[in-house]
Amino acid sequence: MNWIQGVLTLVGVLIGGGISLLTTRWSHTQQSKDERERAASLIAREAVVKLRQLDPKPSEEFEHRSHWAMRRNQPRPPEEDRPAQELDDAWIKERNNWLLQLQVVIGDFSDDDFRQRLDDMHTAFIGADTWWDYIGTVESVTRHRICHHLLDLLGRHGRGASLAPMPKDVQNALHTVQDQIEIWERHEEWQKQEVERMRQAKLEARAEEDDGSS
Repeated sequence: MNWIQGVLTLVGVLIGGGISLLTTRWSHTQQSKDERERAASLIAREAVVKLRQLDPKPSEEFEHRSHWAMRRNQPRPPEEDRPAQELDDAWIKERNNWLLQLQVVIGDFSDDDFRQRLDDMHTAFIGADTWWDYIGTVESVTRHRICHHLLDLLGRHGRGASLAPMPKDVQNALHTVQDQIEIWERHEEWQKQEVERMRQAKLEARAEEDDGSS
């Protein structure tokens, strides 16, 4: 019977060791995930702060005045008042650099809802300048609102708190951008179909000419 007791003891040791090994591996995996998310949070926070500190696009005020002059059937500001395109290009480059920094860390967060919210805010950032007239506020105002919401989200995430509701003005901006993206994508698809239709029409016309000449 002693050998049976020895076998049982060995099995218990092996099982206990296996459980301990699995627990250690899980602990290391969890620690690695937490460290990755903390690093991602710091990187995302830096990007959001830099976006918040970014000045308005140089031509923003000119475009705003021009837009409302056109809406009111008033003379538009002279084109020579528009800031140089190089200034806008430099602004766009800086903005895009910080947006890219935010984008690359979104996938490092494990919570699906939190990750989706970050992705939505990134989408709103991108469209805030292109479709500011549809949103109803200039890009800098929309950007500051998004940044405020993102900093709240990142703070809550760091504390383990629940996801904050999206402010109404940010939600409206996001939905407007998403609608415009959908319209643009439909237009792109229509253009592709038209190009293909015209190509087919030319092929058919050429085939008919070949038949007529043979």
